[in-house]
Amino acid sequence: MFCEIGGAGARDDLKMGHQTQTWLAVRPLLVSQAATQPAPTVNDANFQDRLIDKLAEMIGETLFG
Repeated sequence: MFCEIGGAGARDDLKMGHQTQTWLAVRPLLVSQAATQPAPTVNDANFQDRLIDKLAEMIGETLFG
């Protein structure tokens, strides 16, 4: 399932869209930059290869190569 940023599939209506932009502009930087542990798959080359293969299959294009 894909999330549309704009157009008919967008989650917010035009009247509310500005609120997201305002929040992004004024929020404290630490809200999204807090130190966290990455998912274990971040270092799993086998998982990453399978992910790239699946994405290529889904879009019908060869990725990276």
